[in-house]
Amino acid sequence: RNSGLSQLRDVILTNLAEQLQNNRFGSEEDEHYRLNDELLHYILKIVVRESCILITKCQTVSKEDFQKLLSTVPAASSCLRYLMAVQNHLL
Repeated sequence: RNSGLSQLRDVILTNLAEQLQNNRFGSEEDEHYRLNDELLHYILKIVVRESCILITKCQTVSKEDFQKLLSTVPAASSCLRYLMAVQNHLL
């Protein structure tokens, strides 16, 4: 994977998520911030993969590290933030 492209993806998705969150009233401009279904499916696959990694990590770390993991608030990835923004926008 190209880390530069991943960083660019993260910046773009974060920006799109912020734009969707700022325009909650369904203006015509909102369509520019919503990606097509194929891209949404790809983003969903990334989020599922990230979740699987987190679950695997929970199963393999020591009990002490697991307790630390439980006591921290996980940061939402840019992909997850975008999906949450789309969901809120559609509701």
